[in-house]
Amino acid sequence: MNQLNMFLCFVLLYLSLLGGVGCCSNKNISHLNRTLSYSFEGFSCVQMFSPDDLPWQYYKVLPALGVPVVINQSNKYCYGFVLFAIDTIHLKKMLINIKKYYNHRIVCYLQYEDSLLNSFVKNETYLFGESEALITDGYRTYKFDELEKIFYEINLIGEEETWGKQRRIMNFKGREVTVAGFNVSMFTSFGQVDEKGHPAWFKGIDLYVLWRLTSLMNITWKALISKDRWGMKLPNGTWTPGVFRAVLDGKADIGVGSIWMTIEKYESMPLTAPTSMVYLRHLIRRPAASNAIWNSFFKHYPPSVWALLLVAAFINVLAISLITYCINRIRNDIAHKKWSFISTCSLMTFGAISVDARLPSHKNPEPVRLLLSCWAITTFIFMTNFGSSLISQLTTPDLHHRPGTIRGFVEGGYFWGLTYTPNFEQLLDLSNPWHEKWARRFVLIKNKEHYLRLLNEDKFILWGKAVGETYFVMIEDYWTSDLLSGFELGNEKLAMFYITFALTPGSQLLPAMDKYCRRIIETGHIGRHLEKVLMEEEGDPYMAEVMVKTKQPAIGYSSLALNHFQSVFYILFIGLSIATILFISEIGYNKNKIN
Repeated sequence: MNQLNMFLCFVLLYLSLLGGVGCCSNKNISHLNRTLSYSFEGFSCVQMFSPDDLPWQYYKVLPALGVPVVINQSNKYCYGFVLFAIDTIHLKKMLINIKKYYNHRIVCYLQYEDSLLNSFVKNETYLFGESEALITDGYRTYKFDELEKIFYEINLIGEEETWGKQRRIMNFKGREVTVAGFNVSMFTSFGQVDEKGHPAWFKGIDLYVLWRLTSLMNITWKALISKDRWGMKLPNGTWTPGVFRAVLDGKADIGVGSIWMTIEKYESMPLTAPTSMVYLRHLIRRPAASNAIWNSFFKHYPPSVWALLLVAAFINVLAISLITYCINRIRNDIAHKKWSFISTCSLMTFGAISVDARLPSHKNPEPVRLLLSCWAITTFIFMTNFGSSLISQLTTPDLHHRPGTIRGFVEGGYFWGLTYTPNFEQLLDLSNPWHEKWARRFVLIKNKEHYLRLLNEDKFILWGKAVGETYFVMIEDYWTSDLLSGFELGNEKLAMFYITFALTPGSQLLPAMDKYCRRIIETGHIGRHLEKVLMEEEGDPYMAEVMVKTKQPAIGYSSLALNHFQSVFYILFIGLSIATILFISEIGYNKNKIN
């Protein structure tokens, strides 16, 4: 049946393509090229549409898959993506990725090239869910003011081959520019440079973006490799030697800028939109959890906890004593002994099942004793847990007020260290007195044993780079997942690493590069590439290329609180409430019967 359904779907699709659009005819292909302003030479194209009326914003969950378009079909708009692929293999790969991220019905709407169409239909099925072959008259409306006429002239699918032939709005006609940069593993890495200044190979986030931009803007470039890093701006407004000074002096048109500072410090440089941001963050050891299991109760709580529990028990005795004093039936039963009701309530508090075994039961029936005893146990559970939560806050305030900032680390006596001495001016704002003090807390880690010993101490902080929810530890490979699972992110973001480009003041390239940088930001393509680079390829030599994974989704501590016994408490409370109502009703019924 499934095969029959899929066969019928393909028949409908094929008929709709032939009858509604006629995609195999050169006339219609040229018409669509003219309408969409795309060149399909050498490409196959599939338009994926969902017949559901979903909000436009929903499709942002599919970043970098293609060009979003809106098709008007009988005054009903359907949203979708135009996907480009150089051959069927890449096309299938993209469709598989779509299926991974998209759970609604998707329709393969249109495809070019006869051979690819035949291969596509005969060999594979990618009509997800219930298929509806859409028919269109070729009229298309772009959202967002025709998506600014380009909306991603670049489709940023991630397939290298698809960047070959794309329409360029800003065509600089092969203009050659000089790009200044220097080797920074992970971010910028030039290979050998030939006599014309062209690198034999390059990799890194900055150059990856630059390569995309130059292919879109039709410019060529040569490398100017600086040995002085980016350079720093001095108080008098001049710059030390480096990439940015080369740009300001006119020696380079573009500076590959990856800045471990705020952009405000570079206000004298015309910068493009930052295409990505990497945060310098720290890891701090999570507090050891206080186990709420009774068999480990003695291991986790200091004597002050037991003192508070005795106070809770005393309050419970007074509460039960007040109950027994107010109930004449019980009070008369135990009145023959002075303070007898106190001892009786104490027994009930610690789980006794009778008010007083020495007393006759004809005045105090068994249901009364049992009911009061159960209420006593319930009250004790409640008071015990309340006392434990209170004592956790009184005796271990660090669980609630742990440091998460540089100032808190300094005041708390924490320290940090790496296997190399970092550039403090680059990492810290030394004009901040707390950052200056924190720089003095640095310890050079000499060997693995020293590092592991420091990790097991509570006053040691780890540093690393955070990309989204991924964290990379700056400590070479001296780590284990078990150790890292005991750490959590601190509050303060020490610095933000902007991946951006500095250009010559008044440069005609700035508006174009800034515009395309924003396009790249919106696709999320660079963020994914950055994580890939960090985890798989270049990698900082002082960075463990792993993600910090915690064993628990919520990082924190647990104490002996009511929620650990809430099921027992609720069962007792509800059950005893019903029993009490029935018991009182029975007493009232018996009184009326006697009367």
